[in-house]
Amino acid sequence: MFDIATEGNAEALGLGVTVGRIEPGFAADLVMWRTDRAVAAGMGDARRFVVGVAGPDVVENVWVGGDRVVSGGSLVRAEESEIVSAANQARATLFARAGL
Repeated sequence: MFDIATEGNAEALGLGVTVGRIEPGFAADLVMWRTDRAVAAGMGDARRFVVGVAGPDVVENVWVGGDRVVSGGSLVRAEESEIVSAANQARATLFARAGL
């Protein structure tokens, strides 16, 4: 599952020569999760944690293309309240279009 989520996805998207691996010459997006939370208890193998329980509540740091975009669990380059507001507006528009 871990390989599918990394190299497998890169290959499927035709990007296997530039992404999907952590090594020189590859563009890397990395996520650092907190494993000291109750949700991680007993997971052992990091791959089990990532596939089974890792969610936004345990994200500690994120780098996209080498630039940190999340630090200490908080967004660095954007305001979460603005994102939530835009998402709520988009959701309302979609629901209205669907007649819900």
